[in-house]
Order: sequence, then C-alpha cells, then structure tokens
Amino acid sequence: MTTGIFLMRLVNNPDSLAKYTHIIMDEVHERDLDTDFSLVVLKHLLGNKDERTSMLNFKLVLMSATFNTKLFADYFSRSSIANIESIQVYEGVEEKYRKEEEELKLKL
Repeated sequence: MTTGIFLMRLVNNPDSLAKYTHIIMDEVHERDLDTDFSLVVLKHLLGNKDERTSMLNFKLVLMSATFNTKLFADYFSRSSIANIESIQVYEGVEEKYRKEEEELKLKL
C-alpha cells in the first residue's frame, strides 16, 4: 500500500496494524511529508508498548538505493535494531567501465 493509504489506516483504524508481521517502507531517502510522518508514528509504535499498542508486533524494513544507515539507526535507537544489512547493488556505469578498462590494461 502507499504511504498515503497507510496513514489513512493509522488514523481511521490503528488496530488494523495488528494483523501485519512486517511493514516495508521503500525509498525512505526521498523524505516527503507522508514518509517522514509515517516514520515518526512507526517509531512511536515500536518504542512505546502500552496496553493499546501491545498487540502490535511487527518488524520494520526500511529500503533505499541511497541510504544513510547511521542516520536512521540513530533515529530508531540502535537498541531496538536487530540487523542492519547494507547491500551495494548499484554501481555507476562510468565506474564499471573504468574498472573493466583497468583490468584489461593489467592483463595486457
């Protein structure tokens, strides 16, 4: 679902989150109002376990192509973070061809 629909669900029926085991937010580096507000609410839900939120037990997965893991880890408190996995999946075209040229030169 989009962040807009997610926020509508939070406002209109926050108990509906109890059926989710994972919440995945993609492109969190874009930092729009909906995403930022969603992150604030999720941080609150993960950090404050009172009788109203005790039935919420989900894992939050944040994804981004250009992700400052330290910034988000510090925001969510490292004590509540089970794992930070950083995968370098994008390599710029220019760097890729430069490396290939260098490897070719070494072989010659």
